[in-house]
Amino acid sequence: MVEINGDRVQVNMADLKQAAELGSVESQTRLAEYYQRGKHGLATNRVEAYKWAWVAASAGSNSARHLRQELELFMNTKEAAEGKRLQTRTFRGAKPNHEERD
Repeated sequence: MVEINGDRVQVNMADLKQAAELGSVESQTRLAEYYQRGKHGLATNRVEAYKWAWVAASAGSNSARHLRQELELFMNTKEAAEGKRLQTRTFRGAKPNHEERD
């Protein structure tokens, strides 16, 4: 559950992941945050968090850029390289939805 405008809302992770994969910068940023913190049924995974933060930051999200920088403080070089490799493989040719910047 998350709180949006004072209302408690159930997070549908399948929909969030799909929106992120389709280019929603807001969804990419949220997914990065959830992976970083191990929230909403996701195990903590710095590589996945870094991947999603990298993608969202590349599309202009300041929140994701800050999250990516924070993750870099705690990741080793191998983890960071894997996150970059995954985002490149996952999003080769994809165009992010730039309408949802923070």
